[in-house]
Amino acid sequence: MIGLVLASHGGLAAVMAETAAMIVGEPSGLAVVGLEPGQGPEQFRQVLVTAIDTVDEGSGVLVLTDLLGGTPANQAILQAVTDERVAVLTGLNLPMLLEGLTRRNELELKELVATLLAVGRDGITEPVSVLRKSLGS
Repeated sequence: MIGLVLASHGGLAAVMAETAAMIVGEPSGLAVVGLEPGQGPEQFRQVLVTAIDTVDEGSGVLVLTDLLGGTPANQAILQAVTDERVAVLTGLNLPMLLEGLTRRNELELKELVATLLAVGRDGITEPVSVLRKSLGS
């Protein structure tokens, strides 16, 4: 199973994990880390690496971060550059997380990354315009 780490500013990752658990049940192989006020990048990276090590079962680890350019993403990217078992995606959203939790047993890490990129993009839509278009309005 591919391990998942949610990394965000503050408590966003924890709330995302709680929300996902409401929908798909309590997941195993999931760790959550949040950058706290006053926590430096190196301190955060140590926590992140510990989380990665905790969920790594040998099939790789995907780190989902909240914001490209933020400390959680930057530290995850730095780790992934030197750690081949780690992949990183930014722009964490609930559809990505749910798909990751439900598909990580059946896909390889690179396949899961590609799948979650598509799910993340597809989850961003303007539903009223789509509905009007389908109704011919």
